Formats: sequence, structure tokens, C-alpha cells
Amino acid sequence: MLGKDRAKKLAKLATGKGRREQDRILLDSLPLVERALELGALEEVIVEEGRHEDLVARAAASGVIVTPAIADVLRKVAGVETSPGVVGVGRRRPPVDLATLAARPRLRLVYCERISDPGNLGTIARAAAAFGFDALVASEGSADPESPKALRASAGAFLHLPWARAELEEAVESLGDVLVYRTVVRGGKPLRTLAPAARALLWLGNEAQGVTSAPPGLRVEDLSIEMSSEVESLNVGAAAAILCHALFE
Repeated sequence: MLGKDRAKKLAKLATGKGRREQDRILLDSLPLVERALELGALEEVIVEEGRHEDLVARAAASGVIVTPAIADVLRKVAGVETSPGVVGVGRRRPPVDLATLAARPRLRLVYCERISDPGNLGTIARAAAAFGFDALVASEGSADPESPKALRASAGAFLHLPWARAELEEAVESLGDVLVYRTVVRGGKPLRTLAPAARALLWLGNEAQGVTSAPPGLRVEDLSIEMSSEVESLNVGAAAAILCHALFE
């Protein structure tokens, strides 16, 4: 049975410091737990007694630790008023070394510049995974891909999509010859005329400020999503889905 002391420790996985200290991530929804089990990324499932019996059986059969808990204690771990009756614990994955992707003749990456909302970051990861992107790169100042909100918004994409933390110049230097597609609200190449490069990095900017100036020496091409003049711009997550689809081959 999950005790209060361990519940307090697990609740700290909601923070970056807690995740780093324990080298674990918190999976605080049933879909995330199910996805982690499918991927072999689930280390422990903590479940309210009498609930999710099929999940418990499958987890136990896969060698996952199953820990029962009472509802009140489980709510403290999940950090929500209405608990799904289950949370999972997974081991953190190390960020990908971008240099290992440099030799790929076909490459698709998305670069998130100061994407501060973990929900937006997770939505971008979900789109990137859906359209065959190789990795997501988050700049300093971007949200943590391992935070519970980012994991939920990614629909589990961050459990398998490689990701790294790097600045744009550092990423491009590691990757070698890539064409950087910078997203701008107006004035860029329309997507209907796009012939995607074989090795491409999609650059998405901050929710409020957009993208910054391109560092000298980068091969950069601006892209814009054509839309009604009655709408000023799209949410970065919605824009990411359209742009990732445009680069999908």
C-alpha cells in the first residue's frame, strides 16, 4: 500500500527538480499510463484499489510494479481534485545527441524557441510525431518536455519522440547541412508552393513574440500559413500541426 511519505516524494515529480533528483517522470492520466505500458516505458503503476483491473493485470504480466493506494493518497500524488484512479512512474529518457542525426539523408526536426507553455510544447510534439519528425529541439526558456502537462498534451509523444535542449545555432552546427524554415505570420512563402528540402528544421517562435532574428550564416527560408485577414494569427500548436503536415513526406 502506498504510504504518505512515499506519496509526498512521488508528488515532487511534478517539479523539474524532483524529476532530476529521482530520475523519474510522473504519468498522471490513464491514457499516459496505457501508452507507457505499450512502449515498455512504465516502471510502476499506482492504482486505487478495485479500479482498472485489466490494466493492473497487463502491467503485472509485463513485470511492472503494481502498488495499491487509497483514493486520498493517490489524489495527492496526481495533484488533481478528481483523480483518474491511477498514476504511473517511468524512468527519464536522456536527451538525444543531435550529432547522431547528422548523417541522415532525410531529416525532419522542429525547433521550439522559448515556447513557454507546456501544453503548447506537448501539442507541437504530438504534431511532430504524427508527421514523422525525427526529434524536437527546445531552446532555453522553453517548457520542460517531461512535465506532466507537456506529457499529457503530447498524448504520450514525448514518451518516444527524441528531444534535445539546445539553441538554434548549436542545433544546426550539430546537424550539418539543413534548411531552416522560419515561421512568420505574414510575408513568407505560401505552403501551397513549398517543395520541402530533404533535410529540414522547422523553427517555431514564442507564443507572444514569435521568432527572433536569424543568426548569420544560416540557410533560412520564411514560411507563412495563408489564412483569412479577419484572424491575426494562429495558436502555435495549431500552426505547428499545419506546418508539420506541409513538411510531411
